[in-house]
Amino acid sequence: MKNLITLTFLIISTSILAQNTILFEDFNDGFPAGWQTIDEDGLAPYNDPAVNFITDSWVMHEDYDTLGINDSILISTSWFETAGTADNYIVLPALALGTYGNYISFDCKSKDQTYPDDFEILFSSSNLNGFTSNPVIFDSVGPSYWTNYTVSLDSAGITGETVYLAFRHNAYDQFILEIDNIKVFTESPMGIANKESNEISFYPNPAKEYLTIKGLSEIASYSISDINGKLIQNGTTFNNINLENITKGFYFLTIGNTISKKLIVE
Repeated sequence: MKNLITLTFLIISTSILAQNTILFEDFNDGFPAGWQTIDEDGLAPYNDPAVNFITDSWVMHEDYDTLGINDSILISTSWFETAGTADNYIVLPALALGTYGNYISFDCKSKDQTYPDDFEILFSSSNLNGFTSNPVIFDSVGPSYWTNYTVSLDSAGITGETVYLAFRHNAYDQFILEIDNIKVFTESPMGIANKESNEISFYPNPAKEYLTIKGLSEIASYSISDINGKLIQNGTTFNNINLENITKGFYFLTIGNTISKKLIVE
């Protein structure tokens, strides 16, 4: 199992009072208007059915883990006919950030843990060509299982500005990077009750009997719902959740008042 990447951002406790969603996209209604792709590497995908259809920097694809329920994700490849480094951007529409408490959250994984794919989050204040001239907001390697990240944008010095945000896939000769459920939001200063340098995540995903939770500093409530919103299980957790009574399928896990995260039970 790939080790979890340790990140620095905020755990938001259950006493959140105010959250304003600036943008949310789950890619289930087609490629979103106002989003742009940029292919800077110009490399052709390897002539293999696994990737030869990825002819743009990012394309939509049915989630490999939940086939048959029309759950779409974004994918990008770094496996090319000529080995090289991917330089693929997916650019969000221009976003007006708040004066405090700006975050981006998203789900991410590498399709094959043997070939982990690197990625970055970048910003540009003026145009679509200024990303590499600014500091990187966040960089990591796609984990083996679907993992949700929540990253503070305030440290980039862009509070109160209108900016473009971009995910940049920049792996060398790996395989496929997957991203889903991108959300940009602000939190009221009055709504943040607890701060820690850590990661809110869970694994494995897909899971069988148990789910391990990482990053909680205290016991928190959780709920598991099916794709129709029906509550399947709820309770409290600190470091694990028992899934023995849940049938195989696709669900959403919510911990405290954080956003729901996809969960697959095998």
